[in-house]
Amino acid sequence: MVRVLIDANFLMAVVQFRIDVIQELQHLLRGKVEPILISPVEEELRSMTSSHEAKRDAARALEIARKMQVEVVERFPNESVDDVLVRVASERGWAVATNDRHLRKRLDAMAVPTIYLRQRSRLEAKGMVG
Repeated sequence: MVRVLIDANFLMAVVQFRIDVIQELQHLLRGKVEPILISPVEEELRSMTSSHEAKRDAARALEIARKMQVEVVERFPNESVDDVLVRVASERGWAVATNDRHLRKRLDAMAVPTIYLRQRSRLEAKGMVG
């Protein structure tokens, strides 16, 4: 089973472009996938539902996130959500689904596999073994 950490911007994108994230992840990775939301990402989505200009999309993203396992992880002082994603993915050997270019470059430099939305319609993976 492939475990994939899901970033908030990735969830927002799949909502915006009406993509079934679970189904597409299974198709891309040819099998069982366990999408995982870490608690700081869940908190980020919750904050977007009240103050973000795309609060309806954030609410939909949270609905999708409810179908995922939530992994409670500590967020250290001065640590961004991206920092937590990098730390958890590298420590546990999990892939990260994100559309954030800067985060993808950081993960690539650490040889962490990434999944991202390409051309608003399909998912692509980089660094996946198998």
